[in-house]
Amino acid sequence: MSEPAETVPFPAPQYPETMRGPVVDVYHGVEVADPYRWLEYDSPERTAWMNAQGELLEQYAPPEAMVESIREGMENIYPDVLDSIRFTYGDRAFLQRFYKGQNYSQLIELLPDGGERVVTDPNTWSPDGSIAPAGRQLSPQGNYLAQARSPKDNDEQEWTIINVTTGEELPDSLPQAKNTATHWLEDESGFFYCRTLDNNQRVVYFHTLGSHSDTDQAYFTPEADDKTYYGSSLSHDNRWLYIYGNPPAGSNTVDVIDLQSGSKTPTRLVEADTTDTSTYVIFNHNDAHILATEQGSPKGRVIRLVAGQDWQDVVPESDDVLENASVVADRLIARYNDGLRSYLKIFEMNGQLVDTILPPDEVGITSFGYYKFDNPEAYVTFESPVRPATTYSYNVLTGETALLKASELLVDTSNYRVGVDYATSKDGTKVPIVYCAPKDLVADGTAPTILYGYGGFSSSMRPYFNSTALPWLENGGVYAIAYIRGGGEFGNEWHEAGTKLGKQRVFDDFIACAEQLIDSKITSPDSLVIMGGSNGGLLVGASLLQRPELFRVAMPSSGLLDMLRYDKDEHAEAGVYWQAEYGTTDNEAEFLNLLSYSPVHNTAPAKYPVVYASVGEHDDRVLPSHTYKFIAGLQAAQLALNPILIDIDTSSGHGLSGAARNQQETAKEYAFLFQTLGVPYSAI
Repeated sequence: MSEPAETVPFPAPQYPETMRGPVVDVYHGVEVADPYRWLEYDSPERTAWMNAQGELLEQYAPPEAMVESIREGMENIYPDVLDSIRFTYGDRAFLQRFYKGQNYSQLIELLPDGGERVVTDPNTWSPDGSIAPAGRQLSPQGNYLAQARSPKDNDEQEWTIINVTTGEELPDSLPQAKNTATHWLEDESGFFYCRTLDNNQRVVYFHTLGSHSDTDQAYFTPEADDKTYYGSSLSHDNRWLYIYGNPPAGSNTVDVIDLQSGSKTPTRLVEADTTDTSTYVIFNHNDAHILATEQGSPKGRVIRLVAGQDWQDVVPESDDVLENASVVADRLIARYNDGLRSYLKIFEMNGQLVDTILPPDEVGITSFGYYKFDNPEAYVTFESPVRPATTYSYNVLTGETALLKASELLVDTSNYRVGVDYATSKDGTKVPIVYCAPKDLVADGTAPTILYGYGGFSSSMRPYFNSTALPWLENGGVYAIAYIRGGGEFGNEWHEAGTKLGKQRVFDDFIACAEQLIDSKITSPDSLVIMGGSNGGLLVGASLLQRPELFRVAMPSSGLLDMLRYDKDEHAEAGVYWQAEYGTTDNEAEFLNLLSYSPVHNTAPAKYPVVYASVGEHDDRVLPSHTYKFIAGLQAAQLALNPILIDIDTSSGHGLSGAARNQQETAKEYAFLFQTLGVPYSAI
């Protein structure tokens, strides 16, 4: 086995001393040491360790002038002011407006006399953008706005209600609202939402506008020992309240409450099965419910269901993956994906196909939106890795289209091209790679290349236009995305092949993609960077441990890296709902599998590539201690001169929100890569 390159333009790292504790856990008779358990808990010792890691990082910081030049380049690729498409609620019209240099868009009301009113401006909530918008829903007539704030980019939400006409913030508040949406009644008297109680249970409540939250009515309360994660939605006619239950393992359930009956007793519409599939309601017509489901159809289908009766197919499963579906003006709009592109099919409500909308590119995305379910005027957006988003109006009844909003990008993307390649994974599975590169790229193995991946939770990688990649492309770089198992690119079977005991396939796929980029002379191990966040951080961590010689730099962010404790103790609030994805140490076979790849538990002495891990101190989804423990172990195990670094953001949580904050962070990472790889940098 070859070894990673060690030619770094820095002195040999002097790592902070990290205390090793005596903690040993026993799982199914197997003793597992956890010497850095103390890094899970806030303490003066942990604070001192974090500060020392920050001082180490400063020794490798790129020149500030380079960081600022990259940041300015990203900031200037769009005009000073960007307006969204105009949208209406009742008789009121709105748009979202973004100003260059700010973090978040303002919500603007367009007044009948031609004037404007700022309804809300999240940029005023905190000077550094660390209080982020986490949810925003106008009432049906546009008279009220329910909006959520997230302190420190974490999952906690602070909901407030604004009177749109007066700008007054009402005294209403929603306690214990976390990862919830608001579903308004048509008469604007109130809305449904979910509370997360102290025991981590999810309860569906109704809040009456202008009342104290103590008087909110509970409409659905699970049993005390129920570990299911519940959410809700409301039918367009306000008759049906849908309750979605996502258990730690298996498919979700769908229950329904008939609000017209006056009863709060739910009726089961969809039972769970043993597969990790998804079912959700699209529409209803009187007692009939239209749903999209993967049950019995791994690539998805649309069904019609009346409680207590058999399912009826409206749109059967096809060869391509059903990504989502909506009903607009008595037309069923379904978005499909064939792996490399997404497209739309428009059906009558009986399933008769009436139109197909394909993207202009062989590799690209078609997305769909609408104003109201009874308005035939909707909009369709096209984009690809080299085509910024362009939006057209589309009449679902007549098929008429018109340009609604062209791209306002100020950079010429005609100098880039999209490439598609296929890697062969260890078990023979073909795994797509989509990459964007300069048109004049010479395949001589020297191109600095970023390989990005995720591979989990049925989340699909898509060939979208990524404006933050432009500084990389402009300097001769290649940006590649791996369509690995665990994702949903090819349906639920593709996803489930990368879960639980099959998780190693995800890493095998990603490693095979790296090898293919090297074998095809796009890049070489000296020039290959791997990136991924959250579950993708696990991907990067496992891959760099298993094949360290393949990569020059590894950049996991907000990584899930301690796979034995991700669903235990203080980790369990979110982690318990991920057992269907990873398995649990409570099961012996799943424990042994988790132990085999858990990055925190596999940092054996070796020569590793440069590692630049990033994490938010206030992450309450994947606790930052995952990264702290992983970095501590890697620093102790590193036999090469390549530095093992951690960038701890003390004002953020699970990733950074805000355009300006993200541009600054991305600029810092690119500058670090240009410096480490020896890439001459030129501004956009």
